[in-house]
Amino acid sequence: DTSNGLSPADNSDDVAAGSNLVITFDEPVKAGSGNIIITDADGNAIEIDVTSDAVSIDGNTVTINPPADLESFTDYNVTIASGVIQDLEGNAYAGINDATTWNFTTADTEAPQLDTSNGLSPADNSDDVAAGSNLVITFDEPVKAGSGNIIITDADGNAIEIDVTSDAVSIDGNTVTINPPADLESFTDYNVTIASGVIQDLEGNAYAGINDATTWNFTTADTEAPQLDTSN
Repeated sequence: DTSNGLSPADNSDDVAAGSNLVITFDEPVKAGSGNIIITDADGNAIEIDVTSDAVSIDGNTVTINPPADLESFTDYNVTIASGVIQDLEGNAYAGINDATTWNFTTADTEAPQLDTSNGLSPADNSDDVAAGSNLVITFDEPVKAGSGNIIITDADGNAIEIDVTSDAVSIDGNTVTINPPADLESFTDYNVTIASGVIQDLEGNAYAGINDATTWNFTTADTEAPQLDTSN
C-alpha cells in the first residue's frame, strides 16, 4: 500500500515518542531476514531484527515496537533492505533504501531547562546588584507564559508577586525578563521562587520552577547615603 502504508506518515511531526511504527501492504506478508533500521539525524541507529519480538505481523500489517521509546523532539528516518519483508510466496518487498522516503519528528515532551552557562541574572549569590535591575532567566529552548506568579521575597519575608502574564514580564525566544514594578530595596537580601507551570515551552511542557529559597538569591547594592546618628 503506497498511499497510506506508513504510520506515522512520511514527514509527520509531533509523533508520540512511544508510538509503534506500522507498515500496511496490499497483500499478506511474512518476515524475511534482516533489520528494520530507525536512524536519527545524528546517525544513531536502532536496528530491529524482523524476526524479533519487537516486530509483529498480522495479515497485511507489520507493527514495529522499538525496544525503548524514541527520543523527544528528534528527527528520524526508517530504512528496510530488500527481502526483510516478503509476501507469503517469498517475493521480496523492495524495501526503503534511502533516508527520505519515511521520515518523522517526535513530539517535544521534555520540560524546558535553565541554560547551563547563564540561566539566571543576577547570578545566584550575587551581591552589589543594582536595585533597579531586571531579573532575567534564560532557557535552553523558546518558552511562553503559563499561569501564576514569579515571587521575589526579602529576608524578612516580604514578597513581591508578579503575574507572569503581566506587563512586568516579557518573553523573547529563550529569555524571560522580569521588571519589578518598583526598584528593590537597597542593601537587601532577596530570593526568587517560581512554581511549576508558570513558564512553559511552546509545546506546553512545564518548567519545573524554583521551589526553594536557596536556588536564586542575591543582595542589592548599598545605594543609601550615610546619615547622622540621631541617637547620639
